[in-house]
Amino acid sequence: MTQHKHVGSSLDNLLESDGALEQVDAGRLLDDKDTGVTMTTLIKAGLALGMSWTLQADNDSERA
Repeated sequence: MTQHKHVGSSLDNLLESDGALEQVDAGRLLDDKDTGVTMTTLIKAGLALGMSWTLQADNDSERA
């Protein structure tokens, strides 16, 4: 096993400790080239804005 002496914390950990992670997550939502937004990113951004999310499934096929 090799040891990496220059390995530290992740970028997310650094941003979180600086209090900037929520701003970066919100920026990801605004990037029209990033179509890979996850539920986790949506939830974190909502929490940063004081919002909550509700997911609803409906079997009404006429709405589709």
